[in-house]
Amino acid sequence: MSVLRRIPISFFTILCVALAVGLAIWQYDLIANRIKPTTKTMAPVELQFRMNDGRTVVVPEDTSKFSVVMFWSASSERSISMIQEVVEARQSPELDSVFDFYVVNIEDSPDEMRQVVDFDNLQLPFGFEPSGQFLSKSPVRTLPLTVVFSSTGSVFAGYEGYSPGELTAKLQMVASAKEFLGSSGEFKFRVE
Repeated sequence: MSVLRRIPISFFTILCVALAVGLAIWQYDLIANRIKPTTKTMAPVELQFRMNDGRTVVVPEDTSKFSVVMFWSASSERSISMIQEVVEARQSPELDSVFDFYVVNIEDSPDEMRQVVDFDNLQLPFGFEPSGQFLSKSPVRTLPLTVVFSSTGSVFAGYEGYSPGELTAKLQMVASAKEFLGSSGEFKFRVE
């Protein structure tokens, strides 16, 4: 007679229930404690990348504007669709006066990018080889990922994924609210 047959079935039942509860708690802890790359920060974060014209950009490059950085990959069809929306937003005078736009590839070489976008057009804000504290603390897990940095370099907002027209609508809300924001992102009130 085997040793396992001597163990009561109720013991196996209790063991399976305990394992299931432990697994559920472990999964909940993984999800609840996951740090999103779009978490708003008060302190500036470091992010830099090379542009298609050869210069290196450190966010924020222009301290009078917010910086919109869209992370993408040539293998992501949603990213390719989102690039057109970012380019259109950049051409809007209302948004271009408030934001600096950058479309930063996270994994492809310039040759691979040329196959899917007009990478050599210097009028388009294509960047590559990103590095810095932002990526080490908040790795990019979803593409496309669009992060809005305040003029001080802190994370103001983030948008994961792609839905047509959603980014432009959110940027227009931020642009209209920017007149009520101070330099570090706090609300300021007009006194008349």
